[in-house]
Amino acid sequence: MYGWKCSLSWCLVCIATCLAQRAEPQNKTTIYFGAFYPLSGLYSTWGQGCLPAAELAVKHLNEREDILTNYTIQLSNFDTQVGEMFSVQ
Repeated sequence: MYGWKCSLSWCLVCIATCLAQRAEPQNKTTIYFGAFYPLSGLYSTWGQGCLPAAELAVKHLNEREDILTNYTIQLSNFDTQVGEMFSVQ
């Protein structure tokens, strides 16, 4: 049911590959990604499993020198608390 959220890591990799630049960076531009997970509440185990995967993907992308040479990725995580009302506030 919530397994698609773990695919965020793959989405980041795909987006990063599409934005890859081969030139030497003058100043790195920050790319901000927002991720919404149920970190608390009934389905918090799904979100707590996806959060480290997304953070690891961002770490690996930022460490690579052959992709996104002019960019740094910053991930912002938000707790949806498994409630629709909290998610859209």
